[in-house]
Amino acid sequence: MTSAVWVFEALLVTYVTLSDVVTAQTWSSSSEISVVGCPHGISVPTELGRSWARVSWIIPRFADRDGVEVTPTKVTHNPGERFPVGIHDVRYAKVDGTHTVTCSFVVRVDDEEPPKITNCPSDITIPADSGSTSRSSVTWDVPKATDNFLLKSFESSSSLGSSFPMGYTPVSYKAMDLNGNQAECTFNVVVTDDEKPLLEGCPVEALSYVLPTETSGAVSWTEPRGVDNSGPPRIISTHARGEVFPLGRTEVVYTATDAAGNVATCSFQAIVKVEIPGDKIFLNNYSSTELEITWPQHVNKKASSYLIYTWPVGSDQPLASDHLYHPINRRESFTTRTLRGLSPGVEYKIQIYVTGVGDTLKTKLRTRPSIPTSFSYEEDTLDSTSVVLIWKPGGGYFDQYQISYQAAWRETVTELRPLDKGVVKYYVTDLDPDTSLVFSLVAVSGVGESKTISNARNLTLTTAPLPQSRILLQKVTASSVQILVRLLKTTSSPTPSSVEHRHQPQPGNLYRPLLYEDDDDTRHHSDGHIVVLFSNKSDVFTDVIFDDGTLQYEFTLLEPTTTYTIRIIPSDGSGLVLEEIVTTRPATVQDIVLVEVTNSSVTVSWTLLSGQYNRYKVTLTPGKTPSDTPMIVDKNEVTINGLVPLTTYVVSVVTMYGSSESAPADIEVTPGVDKPNAILKLADQSCLSPIVASCILSVCLFFIGLYICRLRMCNKYGAPHTRRTEENDYESPTRPNSGYLRSPSYQNTEGAGTIAMLLRHSPPISVTGYMYPPNIKGSFGKGRRYSSGSKDSDGILTPIYDNVKEEDS
Repeated sequence: MTSAVWVFEALLVTYVTLSDVVTAQTWSSSSEISVVGCPHGISVPTELGRSWARVSWIIPRFADRDGVEVTPTKVTHNPGERFPVGIHDVRYAKVDGTHTVTCSFVVRVDDEEPPKITNCPSDITIPADSGSTSRSSVTWDVPKATDNFLLKSFESSSSLGSSFPMGYTPVSYKAMDLNGNQAECTFNVVVTDDEKPLLEGCPVEALSYVLPTETSGAVSWTEPRGVDNSGPPRIISTHARGEVFPLGRTEVVYTATDAAGNVATCSFQAIVKVEIPGDKIFLNNYSSTELEITWPQHVNKKASSYLIYTWPVGSDQPLASDHLYHPINRRESFTTRTLRGLSPGVEYKIQIYVTGVGDTLKTKLRTRPSIPTSFSYEEDTLDSTSVVLIWKPGGGYFDQYQISYQAAWRETVTELRPLDKGVVKYYVTDLDPDTSLVFSLVAVSGVGESKTISNARNLTLTTAPLPQSRILLQKVTASSVQILVRLLKTTSSPTPSSVEHRHQPQPGNLYRPLLYEDDDDTRHHSDGHIVVLFSNKSDVFTDVIFDDGTLQYEFTLLEPTTTYTIRIIPSDGSGLVLEEIVTTRPATVQDIVLVEVTNSSVTVSWTLLSGQYNRYKVTLTPGKTPSDTPMIVDKNEVTINGLVPLTTYVVSVVTMYGSSESAPADIEVTPGVDKPNAILKLADQSCLSPIVASCILSVCLFFIGLYICRLRMCNKYGAPHTRRTEENDYESPTRPNSGYLRSPSYQNTEGAGTIAMLLRHSPPISVTGYMYPPNIKGSFGKGRRYSSGSKDSDGILTPIYDNVKEEDS
């Protein structure tokens, strides 16, 4: 019976377990022992993060009939033990002989704790793929799920690397344990539209040409098209196509905006230009081997490129294949190209052919000549007023040399006459004594508009001080001689009496004393310097200088190719007589004219000269070949052949007499363009001839009368002093017993505008004299007499002229 009861109780516990009855509690007794306080069933959750729980209860008491407590003989679990998740039977039993007393109950441990998900991602914001409305291959860090007991499943709503559409998409992870407890992790994948719209076909620029009389013009263009990944954007612009724009550049801006607010802009220039004639080539820059040319950009849209042909003037045009290719860039108004590998000083023909339209641009340009390789002077030739310069030519072609010089303390630049290319030495005169000078030498190629010059070769030198014992020839021409001499101080004995001038001289002003007959005013100079000029034609000129210092004197109206003797004699006989012999240069030819001009030749003639000469030297610039030399002719006419049509030449004619040459006479001619000089001829059979002749005669008489009146007025109010021929009682100073010092009263003439005609025989000889004190370096000025006590308001020394009338001496 006892065994049957035990089995029944065990089935009952099993039933309770299966029925999830936590309150199951049984006890039984077949003896006199009873059980007090047998616990009911116990149900507890697992401890946090554990798969078990510690369970405690009150231990049941076993007692007999008398109430005496007895100890159970069998216990399956003790209070405080750890029980895993599940249902557990706890049994207490006391065996009393053949009788057993039991107490049993159920301990149930439930898993009520949900799983834990760690490393759950935050919201992911990512832009859409370019040109797409979604984002592919989106990845994130996968979260981890754990449970205190056993995890049954862990699933995601979206797999790693999936594609997500534009906008918000939630992603969730769910974890569930065996007991059905669940946990969830959720985040958003946000795909944004960060892509700006695209404006396709935006113009680089919009160009329109108008006539020079217009100030504005309509400009048209192809409008850009808007494209976006989320659909067509909204487009606005600052200007409309075909709108009228002013001359110049105006910015046009297009703006595209998509649904997400992304903005894109496109801008270009609307340009209105005046149409430039495209048939001219300009020279930008040049050197001895390069020409940088510029020409207007061709406006015809059919034009595709430029073909550039270059060849020297006078040579054959190159083949069609021998060209330089140059692209068209219509964004610029002009096109520039540098032509390299050219020869120095050579004139080139340049032809630009415009492909697609067949237009041709033509010009002729010349490269710069090569600089001379050296430039110096012969040291033994350097004196106070002259020097011999020497140099070596540079390479390449050129026609002439040009020399200029400038004093260190002056701004004025003096240019000497051009020199033939065969000249490598030149005698320079008319320099200032004791002066630092900078000479520049350049090579010249061509004439007129096509003339080019080389870079300058410079030379610095200082002229010698003015000597005291010689007359320096500063400048000699065909009709004048200019001298420079330092006069020593002579013994002078002025004898003043009680004199009262009505006008006192003011420093820096022209002063002529006013002497009255009723005044007892006399002033005498017993000593001075006598200036004498005479020739082998018995021409004699004299003048007297009363001051000492530096004298610059110029004799004018002289005869060409005539030998003159110049003497300066102290009147008291206390000094050295200075003498210099000079021959004037040949006269320059006059009335040079074109007699005949063809496409390849020219004939030039000029008027026969008076005076002595041997022949003429004719120079052509530019020369026909690099080795051309001047032509020497005996007649007053020359014909030059082999010229290039439409090329400008300069023909220079120089008169030669021995080794002396005149100044050149030039005439410019362009074969194929210029015509011979016209000569007016009146036909006898014309009825207008008397009328025309009468008009010409009337005009001539009018001007002659006007000239006579002017002369009378000048003689009345301001005529220069002129010595009449009958006043000249001089004899040649070369003969003994000469009476040239016993001359009648004379007026000493000084000043830039004074002309003294002191003649004994024609032709007249004129002189202009200037007086200087001892020269101070840096203050030497041609044509002025400086006084140490006279300065103007700017502190510049000004001339003083003291003209003194002498009585008979």
